[in-house]
Amino acid sequence: MKDNLLVFGLILIASILFFSGCTDSKTGNKGSNNHYIEIPPSVMVLSDTGRIRIILSIGGDNIPSYGYSLKDSVTIKLNDTVLSDDNLTGNIGWEEDESLFIGSSPPILDDEISKVDRLEHGYYNVTVIILETVIYDDEIRVI
Repeated sequence: MKDNLLVFGLILIASILFFSGCTDSKTGNKGSNNHYIEIPPSVMVLSDTGRIRIILSIGGDNIPSYGYSLKDSVTIKLNDTVLSDDNLTGNIGWEEDESLFIGSSPPILDDEISKVDRLEHGYYNVTVIILETVIYDDEIRVI
């Protein structure tokens, strides 16, 4: 009798654990196979006619309707130096598929390639931080 109760108890516990795991944590739908995965922002960084182009290729789930605020949500560094967004007059936010350019004299950030001078040929470390998360941190060669 004790063995039967033990087996019954184990089956009951296993059933409770199984069915509690079948509840989608975001929607509460039981038996749902659609698990929510948050999509983070993503950038492409490339050399473009002597400048560095940074494209917001995927905005991610947390992008505001006007894009990421370049003053509050985005930090871009060139060789560990934070670049100012002072040249981005009129640009409210960085939106999906929008490009930002890094040029020289001194290193500046702008959204129009014609407004930034070419960088010297060489290797540059570029870091892109969005919402306090490092999205990109690597070296790029400018030729």
